[in-house]
Amino acid sequence: PELIGQISPLTPETPPDVTLPAWQNDPQPYLSARITVEGTDWQLAVVVPQETLIGPLLERIRWAMGLLLFSLLIIVGAVIMVSSRALRPLEDLARAADEIANGNYQTSLPAQGADEFGRVAKGLRRLSSHQQQQSREHAAELEKLQARMQARSRELGQLVDRYQQQQEELRHARDQAESANHAKSE
Repeated sequence: PELIGQISPLTPETPPDVTLPAWQNDPQPYLSARITVEGTDWQLAVVVPQETLIGPLLERIRWAMGLLLFSLLIIVGAVIMVSSRALRPLEDLARAADEIANGNYQTSLPAQGADEFGRVAKGLRRLSSHQQQQSREHAAELEKLQARMQARSRELGQLVDRYQQQQEELRHARDQAESANHAKSE
């Protein structure tokens, strides 16, 4: 850059940690530092464009942020993949439990092994088998009860028929007795 102005004068009264502007009317920011040379009244000032010092640092920060973002994307992808693989057996078990609850005892239970999913699947298999056995037993009992109910209904129907027949016979006997009484009284 062209020197447009003069370096600001430094006096012994100026504190050594003050940053002084090096150029006037220059939009680019500068950093400056100065020290007093021991044993003399001289002061040494260094003026450096801010971009020269901070530029490489900012470049490294950008590179680190990009690497961090890339790593984060890989981690998120890995978490999604692992969680979907871990949840798939659980979803299959939930589907199988719904099928069993709806009465489909022949549904397949995919999870096997000694882990938690395998133990849950084993328990669901036992539950399904037990429910299927109870369902068969209940169906057999229901058939027996229906057969007994039909037999009782037939017996009741026969009793009703006999009752109606006896009622008819009694009405007929009463009518004959009334006719005989009526004939006798004449």
